[in-house]
Amino acid sequence: MHTVNAARLRDEEHLCGTLTPGRFADLIVWDQYPAHCPSDALRDLNPTRTFVGGLLVAPTGEW
Repeated sequence: MHTVNAARLRDEEHLCGTLTPGRFADLIVWDQYPAHCPSDALRDLNPTRTFVGGLLVAPTGEW
């Protein structure tokens, strides 16, 4: 919901905010599922991949 509302506030919901074909995709893949982690463990999650505009910009091992 953070991405949807942020895109809406910037009048960019036609460009981004949801994972939809044709829209920009900024996405981080984590080493664990954040919803299943205790809140005090969230700071210890590590990104494994980062996509900006739908392109891979940081694969595993570059952090």
